[in-house]
Amino acid sequence: MNFNKLKKQEFISVFTFVLSSVSFMLFYFVDYQKNNFAKALGYLLPAIFWLDLIIAVIMQILISSKLKMKITKNRIGVVSFFQNRYAAIFDGLMIVSFIITVILLIKHTNSFIVFFIISLFVISFEMHCVLNGKYFNTIFLKENNK
Repeated sequence: MNFNKLKKQEFISVFTFVLSSVSFMLFYFVDYQKNNFAKALGYLLPAIFWLDLIIAVIMQILISSKLKMKITKNRIGVVSFFQNRYAAIFDGLMIVSFIITVILLIKHTNSFIVFFIISLFVISFEMHCVLNGKYFNTIFLKENNK
């Protein structure tokens, strides 16, 4: 099994998850009533968000198809927490950003801060799923694959 190719696919997946989250944060700057750039941003950002999300999921599906024989269940780590040190960072960030998001939405605070914290929650949730999953552990953390 070519683990270098799987590592590249996992990196592409993580990178495109990050880009989708960043594009979500930039939605704050969209204003359809202002200049052409703001309008163009309003049409471009959703396309970037969805395209990156689709690419990330496709990369996970490709990884899944290559590791299918080894791993049959619990492929992504939706219900797993703190499976490794990388996942622990994003699990903590996910929990904290979720709590802050709820507080900010109740207090009706500055919209940019809310967009930023929700974007942090989105990326931390995506990384939570990837980093706690068995694919990541198989590709990066197993001793015989390094």
